[in-house]
Amino acid sequence: MKRTLPLFLLVTLLLQTPVFSQALENRHDPKVDINLSPSSNSTINPDKNSYINPKYNWNINPIHNNDVNPEFNSTINPLNHFELNPDEPHVP
Repeated sequence: MKRTLPLFLLVTLLLQTPVFSQALENRHDPKVDINLSPSSNSTINPDKNSYINPKYNWNINPIHNNDVNPEFNSTINPLNHFELNPDEPHVP
């Protein structure tokens, strides 16, 4: 009895603790706005639009264009620039 009461109180407190998170607006949700969904909008679907598909557009293909390849362009290489690297913490 002595162990179950504190455990019950702890669980009750944890279940009732409010959790605050970022609320996304519906207008930015691809499930709500079909214009943002590649399955519904062929303009943003790389399989249906060759201009944004790196397979067919060599300008955005890092294999064929060194300007968009981080191995050859140090200005876009996240290893050289911490502000481009999502794994590095940003210091303001």
